[in-house]
Amino acid sequence: MMQRRAKTAIGAAIAAAVAVALPIALPLTDASEGLRLKAYQDPARIWTICNGRTTNVKPGDTATREQCRVWLHSELAEHMTAAAQATPRLVENPQALAAAGDFHYNAGPGWWGKSPMAAHFAAGRWAEGCKAFIGYIVLAQVPKPIAGARCTRNAKGKLYCELPGLVTRRQREARMCQTGRWQ
Repeated sequence: MMQRRAKTAIGAAIAAAVAVALPIALPLTDASEGLRLKAYQDPARIWTICNGRTTNVKPGDTATREQCRVWLHSELAEHMTAAAQATPRLVENPQALAAAGDFHYNAGPGWWGKSPMAAHFAAGRWAEGCKAFIGYIVLAQVPKPIAGARCTRNAKGKLYCELPGLVTRRQREARMCQTGRWQ
């Protein structure tokens, strides 16, 4: 019974923290992802629609602006919740949670837990965690070089390019984490 109450309390704390952090993060995520109402392939050739939605997207899919708004709101909240579950101390800092949620939404769930940001935040090192966004996960495996981007091949010959949009996004996440504003 006590364990169930503790889980309920933790869940309530995360939900409350997400409710505060979500309006901080939404403008950054919206601006970083852009809005496309027809499915397209992103630079990593992943089918995407709306504001970066990749779940169940296939060629030819379309969406309305309202669908995109609802999806972004609910999916960003889900990503924030997952980041806070993995790093519970995030509930103490809405700005860090907002940045973590944007990163989690963009990079995917597999990257948050092993990130330097998560390690710093778990230890309560907020300033170090905020700075760690800069330069983290800015490369993408691509089929061909991207004009104007720094590209390199790994030992197996796979091509990776630094995506300028990700460099900018990580800088904005760091700023949001530090100040609550991304601009």
